[in-house]
Amino acid sequence: MKPSNSNVFSQAARLAVGLCLMQALLICPAWAARTCEDGTTAGPGNKCPEDPVEQPEHLAAMVSQSVPTTMVVGQSYNVSLTFKNNGSDTWTTAASYALGSTNPNDNTTWGRSRVPLSGSVAQDQSTTFNFTAIAPKTAGTHNFQWRMVQDGVTWFGSSSTNVAVQVQESVIKGNIDGISGNAIKGWACSTRLNQSITIHLYAGGSAGVGTAVGAFSANLASEAAVATSCQASGTAYRFSIPITDAMVVQHGGKGIYIHGISPVGASNLTISKSGTYTFPVNKVPTVSLTSRRPPALSSGRL
Repeated sequence: MKPSNSNVFSQAARLAVGLCLMQALLICPAWAARTCEDGTTAGPGNKCPEDPVEQPEHLAAMVSQSVPTTMVVGQSYNVSLTFKNNGSDTWTTAASYALGSTNPNDNTTWGRSRVPLSGSVAQDQSTTFNFTAIAPKTAGTHNFQWRMVQDGVTWFGSSSTNVAVQVQESVIKGNIDGISGNAIKGWACSTRLNQSITIHLYAGGSAGVGTAVGAFSANLASEAAVATSCQASGTAYRFSIPITDAMVVQHGGKGIYIHGISPVGASNLTISKSGTYTFPVNKVPTVSLTSRRPPALSSGRL
């Protein structure tokens, strides 16, 4: 005779109650009986405040950073960021740990998206990332922010404090002062940069219209007033271009134009007074031919 459904259910219910009673007698009293060091009863999971906390593998926090808040387009700057390993895993290059650019992730705004470790970093140790940041070539406000990453696994920890870097433009500026001592003289620079720049000389018009004559450097000693005009502190912005015989023969009478060559990829603008002065004209020497008067004849007899 088969047992009825009600009898089967009753047996299952009694078994379940029995298991619960066994748990209450054998397990629950042991859990409830534990007293922590501070005198309190253990909490969920039979844990006390003094029990060690298991650390996740990936934890990191920024300790400090040194980043300029103002930069000039295309220029290089030394920066540093220090991060602490608060996780249980040791950071190593072999395990693909690195400092990664963020905001947004993997951007190359500062010339790179990863900075490698200088060595292994164990739990509770800190490491400093020293590297060169190259300012973008577009002026404006750019975010500088980094975070730890294990490539192929996860980004982790808190990001560095974001620095809104003001990137300033650098434009060609200068002036042709005139022609003196058979040389074209003046000054040229790329603003906010202390370095000297290259200049290109054209005859008869600017680039695309005139004829290229040659490339020269604006690297001669310059005065403080020129540096002020360049919004920099450099001391070598002047130029003196000798006017050669070939220039006179080929370009005599043509306008003088000078382009500054931008070292940061900006426009290679013509400097002030381009087209104001002209190459000297080679004058053909004139020759006057005169015949000698014959000597006067004496009135004496031969």
